[in-house]
Formats: sequence, structure tokens, C-alpha cells
Amino acid sequence: FPVTIAHSASETQLNNRKKEQTNYFMDSIIDYIKRSDELYVFGPASAKTELKKRIQTEKIIAPDKLKGVDTSDKLTINQIVAKVQDFYDQ
Repeated sequence: FPVTIAHSASETQLNNRKKEQTNYFMDSIIDYIKRSDELYVFGPASAKTELKKRIQTEKIIAPDKLKGVDTSDKLTINQIVAKVQDFYDQ
């Protein structure tokens, strides 16, 4: 027997709302980074790779301005500063 998974209307609404919120968040970031000279993106979640995809597909900034995309755990401000300094000191 085939198994059918039904999604409730509320589950669909929740997924749509999350997608809208993510798009709004990404649009806000993209508006800000359009003015950047260089960009180094890092963080713990998959949002950084989604951002990279949008930057590349929508040609938000010149390809050579995106210097790196890395995974990292949650960081303090001092750890963020150290990570960026280490990245650019390479």
C-alpha cells in the first residue's frame, strides 16, 4: 500500500511564514552587503550557504568580492574579531 503524508493547512502556513521571514532576512542582509568592498561569511547554520547562492545567482556583488564562506560555532564578539583577523592574515 502506498503511504501518503498529508500536511495540514497550519503546517503549510507555518512553512510559508518561515520562508517569508528567511527571505526578508536575506533581503535585509543583501541590501547591506551591496555596499561592501569584500565579504567573508561564517556561521553555524545553513543560512550562509543560502546567502552565498543568492549572491552568486543574483550577482549581488562581483564574484571576487566574496572572499570566503565558512562554518563556525556560536562566537563571542572577541572570537568574531579574531576569526576575521585570522582569515585576512592568511
